[in-house]
Amino acid sequence: MSGRLLKFLAAGACAAAFSFTGEASAATLTYTAVGITYTDQITIDYPDPAGVNTYVGMFQLTTTSGTVDVFCVDLFHDIDPSGGVYSWGKLTNDSKTPPPPNALSPKQIGEIGALVARAQAFMKASTDPADVAAAIQLAIWTVEYPAFAFDESTANSRTLSYYNTYLGDVGTWPWNTAYDALISVKGQTLAETQNLVTTPEPSTWAMMLLGFAGLAYSGWRTMRTRAA
Repeated sequence: MSGRLLKFLAAGACAAAFSFTGEASAATLTYTAVGITYTDQITIDYPDPAGVNTYVGMFQLTTTSGTVDVFCVDLFHDIDPSGGVYSWGKLTNDSKTPPPPNALSPKQIGEIGALVARAQAFMKASTDPADVAAAIQLAIWTVEYPAFAFDESTANSRTLSYYNTYLGDVGTWPWNTAYDALISVKGQTLAETQNLVTTPEPSTWAMMLLGFAGLAYSGWRTMRTRAA
């Protein structure tokens, strides 16, 4: 894998569809590795008109608490594949360099969110989840960057079909703007599209079960008292 390929594979700003076990109210997100699962290799002609063949689709960040599934929304900054830390903010611009970046309209932000919010459901319903993920990613970049282009001959027919369908439908979907962004000191941005889901520790489950048992016993005693 070339350095340039890795750069675009791990482009820093991502819209995140979370499959995550962690602290729902944490102020930062720490990741330790970047992996590829549901991707296709496609040549992207923006921002480099010479074209860069890269992985396009859903990427995964290994965090200190679980895995985060993400879609990139920044083609101008790199994510460190060895790990890093993000803090919470808002998605407001396209992270274009050299600065200034272009502000994203409410429509762009809403449509990016709408695409990502539907991604995992579409992937689960399909026999071609990698192609679905690649189509979602291409649609996100098309919504975000007016000059975005890619070499259609490097994408398979299924990806192109999904891509055209999503672009045609996204304008009819309700906007999803209820997501936060993760911003690193290096300029990368991740856009969160749903709340983190915390999986209780075993000790927490035990306390919850004890609590439910206590409530059940309390209710039983109340019913006996009333019956008497």
